[in-house]
Amino acid sequence: MIDHGNGMVTLYAHMSKLCVSQGDSVNQEQTIGLCGSTGLSKGAHIHFEVWLDGSRVDPLSYFDSSSYTVSPTA
Repeated sequence: MIDHGNGMVTLYAHMSKLCVSQGDSVNQEQTIGLCGSTGLSKGAHIHFEVWLDGSRVDPLSYFDSSSYTVSPTA
């Protein structure tokens, strides 16, 4: 989990390797971990969540919609 301040936290899960440690400061575009397949996942991916003031919010609202496509899940 990365605390961005002002009540915003991002969560990243299923990584095969962490490249930072608790308490580290991170910068934009810094590698924080590597994509993996842990737990009951069925393939390598990153589970990503955005939390605002203790509640999960839609992470897509934080991205420029012209720069991505959303693929349906099987």
